[in-house]
Amino acid sequence: MWQTVQALREHRYRADTRIYSLPYQHFCLAFYTGLPVQSIAPVRREFLDAYEGEILLLEVTNRVPAPQWKEIRDAAKVRGVELGKPEAWAWAGKIMGLMIRAEVQPLVRSFSPDPGLVAPWSEDVARELLRTAGQAGHGRFDYALDNPAMFKGYAPMPIDEFWPVFFYRFVDPERRTGAGLNYAGRMKDAEARLLPGNWLVLRIPARAEAAR
Repeated sequence: MWQTVQALREHRYRADTRIYSLPYQHFCLAFYTGLPVQSIAPVRREFLDAYEGEILLLEVTNRVPAPQWKEIRDAAKVRGVELGKPEAWAWAGKIMGLMIRAEVQPLVRSFSPDPGLVAPWSEDVARELLRTAGQAGHGRFDYALDNPAMFKGYAPMPIDEFWPVFFYRFVDPERRTGAGLNYAGRMKDAEARLLPGNWLVLRIPARAEAAR
């Protein structure tokens, strides 16, 4: 959260900048920054697709399941790399960043920062873990730790089960994820910045700026 707050404080805003976050994070971000951070959930896709000004989208949740140390160890072993538990844990954040990069980079205009030199096996492991992320038993997280008011009593779940629970008041929540996400159409214009904690800031420039 604090890395996102710092990123917001450092940004140079235009008069037409709209700032959006996930609905259970926007109040905290607005409180700590004094900025008008709004929930992205109720915003119509048509509005986002047509908006001419700058948009900041803050993905302050795990876009991909956090890899477990045993998964990293096993995937590395297949590639001839032996890792103990401490070494596998030490690689977890970097591997997750590579997983996010592999998923998001094809969807956006630019992605930063560059990961720099990494072990070739780590990129292979990241791609493999991303490929298996949707399979049963992978990437389960206890969301009650983050939001007990909404998720108390629910067993740990993967991200694809999180959204139907989160949007339990809505109809057809699966239509609001993946390609149906309300800002999916604008991501192709976005400049994605991966923060050290593996959260994303997506800057969508004003259309006049993007056209230059």
